[in-house]
Amino acid sequence: MCKKLSNFLLLSLIGFASCTQAADEPVQQLTPDAPDGMHTVEMSLSRAAITDFEAAGIDKYTIYVYKIERKTSTLHTEKEVSVNDESVSLSLPLGEQFQAFAVANAGSVTGKETFETITLSIDPFVDKAVWMSSPVKFASDKSVSTIALPLQRVVSRVDFVPAETPEELATQTSFDKLTLSFTNTAISYKVSGGVAEAYTLTAETDASKGYKASFYTFETSSIGEESMLDITYSKGGNVVNTSAGSLETGVRYAANNLYTMSVPVLSADFVQTPWTTMSRSPRKSVITVTKTSLQ
Repeated sequence: MCKKLSNFLLLSLIGFASCTQAADEPVQQLTPDAPDGMHTVEMSLSRAAITDFEAAGIDKYTIYVYKIERKTSTLHTEKEVSVNDESVSLSLPLGEQFQAFAVANAGSVTGKETFETITLSIDPFVDKAVWMSSPVKFASDKSVSTIALPLQRVVSRVDFVPAETPEELATQTSFDKLTLSFTNTAISYKVSGGVAEAYTLTAETDASKGYKASFYTFETSSIGEESMLDITYSKGGNVVNTSAGSLETGVRYAANNLYTMSVPVLSADFVQTPWTTMSRSPRKSVITVTKTSLQ
């Protein structure tokens, strides 16, 4: 009787072990993470970038993925993504080389067929800061599954303000409009190499604006020359004076900065023809620029 019971228990243990082994075997995945010959890469923003976007009223950004070929990089994927989506998954061919970047708030994007020609442009007088991530190169293989795209501002803002008080400007009768021309600004930016194209920006302002003006420019480190300022003074639609040549600002525009440029527009030293009614102005004839972080 004991022998029969021992045999029965032995058989039961063998059966239990067999069932346990079968249960521990991995279950075959019926749905792969990417089709054959493809690899899934997840691209993501940082939580800080999402918070910044929300504060700036930005609700979407665009990812550009370029396939690197022998002499160029051609556009493979262009995908618009909601800021609410912290990441996006892209299926890419295995064994290829790519580079990717993200951009938000650009006024327009041209030449996007290749990485070497894609160019961002802005309207300098629209209050929209452009954000972009640095281009990232990667291989579509098993060693790469996630790519971070940290975006940052690639523009700066310039605020032109007279050095004089509103009362001083209100009492003068020599002009009623200023035309401001800033050299070596940039309203277009080639992503490849971070190259800005030098541009002379013209802004107009008058008494109703307190003779103030503001604009955006891409960073201009690639231009290598400081911005210069020319001022044209008008009254009743006629030019009555100009600045005494191009005025030195001492500024090369760096990204993510606010440049407050204080200019003594009533100074006799700043005009081609000295003001007869304002030559008594004792104000120091110098442009003062204050640089702070762009908010």
